[in-house]
Amino acid sequence: MFFEEVLNEVRLGKSIRRENWDIETDSINKIFSRDNFITFESILSDDWYVVDNQKKHDLTFSEALELIKKNERVSRKCWKNENIFVFLVESESRDEEENFLQVKTSRGLLVPWIPNHNELLADDWYVLS
Repeated sequence: MFFEEVLNEVRLGKSIRRENWDIETDSINKIFSRDNFITFESILSDDWYVVDNQKKHDLTFSEALELIKKNERVSRKCWKNENIFVFLVESESRDEEENFLQVKTSRGLLVPWIPNHNELLADDWYVLS
């Protein structure tokens, strides 16, 4: 998102941040309220995005799985692409034994998914809005 769009989103009350900001709780709204300055480099940047305050960050896989069961879509921070996410596919017969997890890949493919040991032990899961 470019800076002109950033200003429009801020006017609508949304929190906006940049990809390279270290402090996750910082947003442009807080920067403006602290009388800080936005750099020329920031104005020219296109790596701005809307912060979804409803997102739950830093979930364990167990916590993410409980949310998946409630039909939420989850992703991982290390995937660095919100187009990649995991969700539950429920069988038409409503038989829980036929339900399975599916991942939408960065190429838009839908693939049955079984987590590996790194994904099971990770604590960087979050809910997509």
